[in-house]
Amino acid sequence: MKMIDQIAQQPEKALWQQLSEENRVMLEVDGITDYMQPMLAHPDPSRHTVWFFAKRSNDMFGAIQQPMHARICLMNGHENVWADIHGDIVESEDADAMARHWSVETEAWFDEGRLDPDLMLLAFHPQEAEISAATDNPFTRGYEHMKALFGEQDHPDIGVRKRLDLA
Repeated sequence: MKMIDQIAQQPEKALWQQLSEENRVMLEVDGITDYMQPMLAHPDPSRHTVWFFAKRSNDMFGAIQQPMHARICLMNGHENVWADIHGDIVESEDADAMARHWSVETEAWFDEGRLDPDLMLLAFHPQEAEISAATDNPFTRGYEHMKALFGEQDHPDIGVRKRLDLA
């Protein structure tokens, strides 16, 4: 199934799939970050959680001590998919999640590995999202733009956008 069709028919499943495929995201925490920060997301659909590894010494994420509102921005240019995900983020002591999502890529950031006292695990719990996709077919895009230009429709019909309640 094409991603654009999956978003139209199964938007929540498509969102988790996109987070798994393109786990480089931008993260913002209300009241802490002035701008979104690049992070590596570790999606866990079975627990309805996105995990992040961060440093306590980081002046932004190290300040998270209680559930705080946060946003994730996802863009997958290979599939023309975008998502804006809102939820709460909090520090977690979940050893199982830490073990399951630990990787060589994460290890490179922490001198003492999983025992590094500067390591913190953050749990992001999505509450709502908007996911969008556009066709990557240049002929379809051109045809839809022409129909709009010549008055057959108000706007080009080249994509889909779904709003999700994830709480």
